[in-house]
Parts: sequence; C-alpha cells; structure tokens
Amino acid sequence: MSDRAEQAFRDAFAEQARVPLGRVAPKPPHRPHRAWAVAAAVAAVALAIPLAVVLGTRPVQVATPAVPATVSGLPAPEEGWRWVSRGDVAVQVPDEWGWSDYAWTPWCLGETPEPQPPATPFVSTPVGPVAAIACPEWQPEWVQTYLDFADPASEPPSLTPVLSRTVGTTDVRVVLRADATAADEAVAQGILDSATVFERDAAGCAPVAPFADLEARPEAWDVTGAEGVVEVGLCRYLDYALEADRPNLTASRVLGGEEAGALIAAVAAAPEGVSGNPADCLSDYDQRSGLVLRVLDATGVHDVYLRVDGCRNLGFDDGTTRRELTRDGCTPVFAAPPLRFDGGQPEAVSACFAGE
Repeated sequence: MSDRAEQAFRDAFAEQARVPLGRVAPKPPHRPHRAWAVAAAVAAVALAIPLAVVLGTRPVQVATPAVPATVSGLPAPEEGWRWVSRGDVAVQVPDEWGWSDYAWTPWCLGETPEPQPPATPFVSTPVGPVAAIACPEWQPEWVQTYLDFADPASEPPSLTPVLSRTVGTTDVRVVLRADATAADEAVAQGILDSATVFERDAAGCAPVAPFADLEARPEAWDVTGAEGVVEVGLCRYLDYALEADRPNLTASRVLGGEEAGALIAAVAAAPEGVSGNPADCLSDYDQRSGLVLRVLDATGVHDVYLRVDGCRNLGFDDGTTRRELTRDGCTPVFAAPPLRFDGGQPEAVSACFAGE
C-alpha cells in the first residue's frame, strides 16, 4: 500500500472514531476525489488482510492427528514399580525384581549339589523345555520369591506359601519364600491387586499374535523412511499349538532413545529377501510364532514382523519389503530378558543368538 493510500485509510477510520456510540455521523461535504481514494485504500487493505483478521475472528485450524508419546497401552505404573505381562494379563512388580528361570535349568548337571537361587525376587521365564526334569526333588530352602503366570487348571507349588488370583485366562501366582514375612505378603498382595486384562500392554503388544499364518504381513509402510524413532515395543509370540484366538504373548519389553533408533536403522539396512530353508519345514510349523516390533516415530506407530522360528519367511517385514535376518537387526531384540532366543535354523541362530 502506498503512503498516500495508507494515510487515506487512517483518516477514514479516525473520522468514524470521533462519532459517539449510538449516534449517526454527520454527512461530510461532497469530496469525490477523496471518497474514491478512501474506497480504493479500504479495498486494497481488504485484499491484503485475511477475512478472519478483518472480522476479528480466529482462522480455522485443521487438526492433525497427535503422535502418541509412548507405545504403551497401560497407565503409568506406581513409582518404583513396572509392568510385566504374559497372555492377556499384566501386573506390576517392584523395579528391583529381576528375571530368572533358575529352577528350570540343568543345575544338577553341574558341580554344585543344589541350585543357586537369585539374590532378589524375580519374574519367572520358563520358556522352552524343562531342562531340570531329571534333577533331585526340589527343597523349600531353594525357593526364592517369584511371580508366575500359570494355567488355572494346573496345581500350584506346595513347598512354600502361594498367593494367587485368576484374571482372564491366567492364574497369577506369587510364590513366597519359606521364611516370608508379613511385608513380603503385602508386596505379593499388591502385585495381585494390580493384575489387569489388557488390549495393549506396556510395550504396545496385543495378547494374540496379529499373524495367523506364515504369509501374514503387517499394514504396509516403509521402515527405511522412519524418522525420529522414539520407542520400539518388542512383542514375542509362541504358537504352542494353541487355539487361534487364545492369547499367546509370552514376553515383551520396550527399547527407547538411541537404542530404539539403532535397531530400526539396522532393520532398514538389512538386505531385501528372506532367510530360511523351506525344504526343511513342515507346512504349518510355528505359523503363529514370531515377533512384532511396534515402532513409534514422528508419524505414529507402525509394525514390523520378525520371523525367527521355523524355516520359512524368516526375517523382517514392514508390509512393503521383506528383509533377511542380520545380526545387527536381530541380536538386540534378544539381548535382555524376558525375550530370549531358544534356537532354530542355523541362519536364525547365527543372526539372533546373543550368547557366546
């Protein structure tokens, strides 16, 4: 707008400002040239200023979907506690509780005459064959306090006190030491009271594997385009020849920050293709076993399927591209409990086994 037009605009508004409220402004003398200038100035301003500003209203904002802050589908745990889950049930345990399967290890094949219980209470992770089946009879003094998820139809341990609660399809049991105190029992009761059936656990995992067969693929996206990875939920499913709709989540955990970003970068760098030897496979072997990586980045949550069981279609799949198993992409998944790799095809072992 020119200086002259701007001044004309200001004069017009100043003249109207001098009129008291509820009064009509006197008609000014006929000044055709000035009226034309004012009209032109106002028109120019109207073209330059959005209608919302002229009318004193806010411009319409188009809402964009909010990116979740976490993959978790559960509320934050109590301070000093954390969520653990199996099947369709999640419970809170104190942070200092670890993970162990010492009672199911072949301790009797070693040089020690008895097992070595963990120093602190723990969450049980007895996945796979019972290696200690030929060991001597278990003794009460060998029992450390632990949490277990069991079939309600199974008999609970009887050597030491057990507190339990059936939730959903699971019997949540806290097995106490032989010398448990009232404080120990109070902690156990707090664990049982926290038990809940979930749709998504603290790692964003669903109770039932989202793949019903070896050809199932996630909703398509491109893992190579992941930006600003915040978290990755790791969801482990084992088939166990269960009914198709029975919960088969066996373990989960969350990676965050640089660790999450490094994992997804490694997955994106894996060569295209699949690992495994289909000629060695049964047609339906481990069709519901595998893992889901729940990737939270700047655009939302996306899934990557990870097949490590059996011998067909092994590797990563973002629904767009299948990628081979690599050590950089698979080992970090099994680097910490409760997830663990129990063996399989040589390609899967070399890529995923985090042990020596």
